Amino acid sequence: MNMKRAEKIKPEQSWDVKQLFDYLSYNPDTGLFTWVMNPVRSKLVGEIAGNANKRGYISIWINGFHFSAHRLAWAMSNGEWPLLDIDHINEDKSDNRICNLRHASRSENMFNRGKNKNNTSGMKGVTFCKCTGMWRAQMMVNRKSVKVGRFKSREEASAAYLQKAKELRGEFAKC
Repeated sequence: MNMKRAEKIKPEQSWDVKQLFDYLSYNPDTGLFTWVMNPVRSKLVGEIAGNANKRGYISIWINGFHFSAHRLAWAMSNGEWPLLDIDHINEDKSDNRICNLRHASRSENMFNRGKNKNNTSGMKGVTFCKCTGMWRAQMMVNRKSVKVGRFKSREEASAAYLQKAKELRGEFAKC
């Protein structure tokens, strides 16, 4: 059966938040989880739970179910599973302190990203336009490109990008 990503059942949908406390303890000040009950013989009670995956997020497996630690942290702190994405405010994907997590739509979550890996200007949302010899600032909002403008210097373009980002994205503006 071929299911689209959005149609896949998340493991959390089959778990009551109260069940998590049978297996894990969460420290909201450190963002760390420790085992309360031994779900796997190799795991000892009191040991730190979870491992960083290849993208830097902490993953925790309980009885064959995979959970993202930031979603577990939100659920265990708020008593219910998050309805939206959970955004790491400081962009550190392994920092699961509750003060570093916030509810965010997918679009808002994408706003709080650093510059792309292939960025050559060194500034988020700023590229050099060879045909005009000017620096261009632009961003994506709700899957649409928003052109901020063209500028003589990359610093001017970056400042304009930041101003527009704050206007359109509010607390999720990241530059």
